[in-house]
Amino acid sequence: MKVLALNKSYIPIRLCSKYATIGKMYTGAVEAMYIMGDSWTPMNWDDWVNLSLQDKWPEGTEFINSVSQRIAIPKVIRYLRYDKVPKVSFRLSRKSIYERDHYTCYLCGDVFSEGKLSIDHVIPLSKGGRSSWENMVTCCKRCNWDKGDKTLSEMKVKPKFMPTKPVLSNMQKLKASVTVHQPEWSLFGF
Repeated sequence: MKVLALNKSYIPIRLCSKYATIGKMYTGAVEAMYIMGDSWTPMNWDDWVNLSLQDKWPEGTEFINSVSQRIAIPKVIRYLRYDKVPKVSFRLSRKSIYERDHYTCYLCGDVFSEGKLSIDHVIPLSKGGRSSWENMVTCCKRCNWDKGDKTLSEMKVKPKFMPTKPVLSNMQKLKASVTVHQPEWSLFGF
């Protein structure tokens, strides 16, 4: 189970493991959000441990057991001092370019499996092109072979699309990484 972590301004910033959540709560870095219907109450470690002793938890609530007690895993935590929103960056790689371009050749426009694709430099390296998001694009092996080290104007071909650097907000990246969505997260715009 993942726990939604908010910054101190209640903006979702990451997902944490249940073990990291308990550790952060114990050290006082975060507070747990006790969610009741459409409202929530922030709780520190001691209050959360005392609340965990009650048997009034909704079905499906997960717990971590210690030697002397069981502690409920909150669905949402909030950092007490962290107020930033992480910057989203993408690693430039073959796979990330294929994903950005939806496995589509920029010259013929057909969709291919990964094994039938390659990466093309719009402006060839031999002509001063660089390896960057804006110059690297998905190309099928046949089109890439035909293009070789020619520029698009030398080939007299118009591409189906041009490469761009991906832009994604932290919220979009977080939502894309979620496999199981907790209904309580919607209270915080997630």
